[in-house]
Amino acid sequence: MPWIIDYPTVLDRMRAARFVCLTAGAGAFDFPPASNAAVIPWEMTTDEPALAARAASFWGKNLAGPAWIMPVAQWTYELEYGSRDWLPATLERIGIDAGLLVGRGNSAAIEIAAHESDRFELLVTRLLEQLIGSEFLIAFPDKPALCAIKPAKQLRWSTTLSQLAERLRPAST
Repeated sequence: MPWIIDYPTVLDRMRAARFVCLTAGAGAFDFPPASNAAVIPWEMTTDEPALAARAASFWGKNLAGPAWIMPVAQWTYELEYGSRDWLPATLERIGIDAGLLVGRGNSAAIEIAAHESDRFELLVTRLLEQLIGSEFLIAFPDKPALCAIKPAKQLRWSTTLSQLAERLRPAST
């Protein structure tokens, strides 16, 4: 069952993994500029569920361990304004009590275990389908990879590992 990772823990782990926090309290993390991270966009070529399934498959094959999904802004904004019409029900469907995130002025992460790829796919699909002005980030604790979920129905991967970047590229064509 997915669970919530409090933001101070997210911040500590992401900094320990050498990610840079771009906005205080937010899930806006990136690689340091000097890291020369490769950026590989995956455009939606068929439909949102297919793109989410491809992301889940890549995660399972290449990034063993949990995935953290968090808003780039903060939960208060998403649940009270940006995504209030659909996000609470989606969180409930994956096993997260949205009430535990309401009022959090930060980007605590939802951790999804590798064996729960169905929950990952559902959440990523709904984010791809519904995001209008917001972004979410998928981080893989202690792995040099990030995936931004963009409102343009795009997943934007970034990594500092050239072999990982090569595995990501075929899916972007």
